[in-house]
Amino acid sequence: MDAGKVTSFIIGGFLLLSVMKLNTAVMSNSAQSTMDLTAKTNVETLSEIISFDLRKIGYNNTGISVYAASSVRLSFVGDLDNDGTVDSVIWQADTSVSLPATENPADFPVYRIVNGDTTSFFTSTTVFELSYYDSKGSLAAGHSDIRGVQVEMTCESPESVGAEYIQSSWEKRFYPRNI
Repeated sequence: MDAGKVTSFIIGGFLLLSVMKLNTAVMSNSAQSTMDLTAKTNVETLSEIISFDLRKIGYNNTGISVYAASSVRLSFVGDLDNDGTVDSVIWQADTSVSLPATENPADFPVYRIVNGDTTSFFTSTTVFELSYYDSKGSLAAGHSDIRGVQVEMTCESPESVGAEYIQSSWEKRFYPRNI
């Protein structure tokens, strides 16, 4: 074999390896971008619904507004759709259950129950914590002292990219006027 053919094969081999490495990097970056967008979309969707509901705590209600308050469950009343009828609302995370449709072992479902109708959010939520505050911004001692609700939430990608899951977090404190 002559030196020109050997050199051509060597250069061609290096070129092929470079193209394959570039293709792998592009595919990895694409997967990471897709999982990042999924996590961000999930946290944004859930945060919009939670924000809408929590601003309505106690709206058009003259009695007790918050019925149950724990770190993973909030039960309250308020007129969500401004139709003059007070709605019963429960937000709850079931941290004891992992979502079967994802490979992420840390995710769990979040439920929104309005007047007995349940909406399940399978958004790869891995953190859903509720905290309660009094009118001075201190942690509330009991249900009757609650004037504010803080939500901390993290959604992760349903599938790993490499060995990690992409995260998107959201945190907000609400002080509804009618509570």
